[in-house]
Amino acid sequence: MIQVPSNSIMIDVEGYKLSQQEKILLSHDAIGGVILFARNYESLEQLHRLCQEIKAIKSPSLVIAVDHEGGRVQRFQQGFSKIHAMRSLGKMFDQNQDLALQLAFATGNIIGYELSKFHIDLNFSPVLDIDLGQSEIIADRSFHRSSRAIKDLCYYFIGGLKAQGMSAVGKHYPSHAGTTIDTHLDMANDDRDFEQLEEDLSIYKYLSSAELLNAVMLSHVIFPKIDHAPVSLSMPWIQKIHDSLGPVFKFSDDLTMKGLSHFGSMLDLIKKSIEAGNDMAIICNQYENRFHFMNEVEALDTEVNRIDECNLSLDKVDAHEKLENYEKSIKILKENNWLC
Repeated sequence: MIQVPSNSIMIDVEGYKLSQQEKILLSHDAIGGVILFARNYESLEQLHRLCQEIKAIKSPSLVIAVDHEGGRVQRFQQGFSKIHAMRSLGKMFDQNQDLALQLAFATGNIIGYELSKFHIDLNFSPVLDIDLGQSEIIADRSFHRSSRAIKDLCYYFIGGLKAQGMSAVGKHYPSHAGTTIDTHLDMANDDRDFEQLEEDLSIYKYLSSAELLNAVMLSHVIFPKIDHAPVSLSMPWIQKIHDSLGPVFKFSDDLTMKGLSHFGSMLDLIKKSIEAGNDMAIICNQYENRFHFMNEVEALDTEVNRIDECNLSLDKVDAHEKLENYEKSIKILKENNWLC
C-alpha cells in the first residue's frame, strides 16, 4: 500500500464512453484528472457526452486534458480545425516575425476555443524543446532552433489559449531534444549540465515570469551530470523548478513509458514521482492492471488543492468574447492559408 495526496494521479480511459468499472475507478480520491486520446474520439456529439460523464464523477470535477499540439500530435481530427505542426510557425518567424506572432496567437486561440467547448481544461502544449537536430520524437513539434524565437512564438500561442480560458502545460522540462532516444521506447541520457542547459531553461523562466505558464510536464530523460534519476523522478530537478519557476504545477510524463522500466513497478514509480515533488503522476495504457494497483493506493487529504491553487481548471470567459476571438482567429488563418 502506498499513500499519495488526493487528486495526484491522472489516468486515461479505454473507449468512447465510460464503463461502470471506470466510473468507480475515477471516483477514487487519488484520481484528479483524465487524459484523452484519439481512441476516445468518434464524433463531436460522442466527445461531448464523454466529457460530461467524466465531469459528473465527483465534485470538484476531474480535470480533463489532451495532447493537442497540431501536426502529428493532434488527438481529435474530424470536426476540429487541422493545425499545422508548430515548426511551420518557426519557419514563418524566419520570414515575417509579425505575421508569425499573429498566427501563433490565432492558432492557440482556435485550439483553446474548440477544446473548451467540451469542457476540456488543459492542453498538454506547447512543446518548449529547442530543436537541436537530434530527436526524431521532437523534430517538427519544436517551434524553432532558437530560444528567442520559441519565447516569442509561445508568448503569443499561450496568450491565444488563455484568451479562451485554457491553461498551457509547457513540456518536456527541461528538454527531450538532446538525445536521439525516445523515452517512450527506452532509457535516454543527455550529458549536458546546468550551464549547458541554460538556454533551454531560460524559455521556462521567461514564460513563467510573464505569468503564462501554469504548469510544466517533466521529461523522463536522465541528465547524469545532475542526477542519476530521470527528471520526472528527481528531487534535485523538481527543487530546481521550485527555485526558478515558483509554485508552478508539475506533471510527470506518462509513467508507463519504457524509459522508466528500470526504476521499479508502477506503484514504485507513482510513489517516487510524488515523493520527488510532482503534483500529478500520469498513467496511461494500463487497462488490465490499473484496478489492481489503484487498490494499493491510499489518498491523503491535503490542506491545499494544487489544481485550484495553480488555476488549472478551465477559466470562465464571456461566451460572446470567446466566439468573437475565435472568428477573428479563423479569419486570420484562412487569409494566410494556414489551416491544413
